Amino acid sequence: LAERSNVDGMKSMISIELTIAHFDEDKKRLSYASNSKQTMLFKKGELVEPDIKTFQCCLGNTDSSRLLKHRGKTAEISYEEFDQVLLFSDGIIDQFLQVTGKKMGRKRLQQELGGKSPQDLDAWLDALQGTEDNVDDATLLNIFM
Repeated sequence: LAERSNVDGMKSMISIELTIAHFDEDKKRLSYASNSKQTMLFKKGELVEPDIKTFQCCLGNTDSSRLLKHRGKTAEISYEEFDQVLLFSDGIIDQFLQVTGKKMGRKRLQQELGGKSPQDLDAWLDALQGTEDNVDDATLLNIFM
């Protein structure tokens, strides 16, 4: 996290959320590490929850109460246990939707894409976003195995 002042002189926080995924073709396993919840795995459209291990993320901040809340996550899972991977930036789940006026959120993303593959993800997001402003970067990778 980094601190900056916005136009009103108020301080706001900027963070970089990152997920690294490794597809090991020899072992037929996916390993990933994330400092956020930007990974979803599915098997036949149903959410798969792998065993998650946590690690402490560096926040550039010594406030111990914040440090305990911001743990990174790692997981490893066999290709047999999933058939779809969604990797996405926070801008996807933080995007306001025209139909509801609320953020998409993880639950809506799961409902929209679990077991599904729109032909054009840009058109899919544009249709949901409608005339709502784009609030952040919006990066999404939808992989079917």
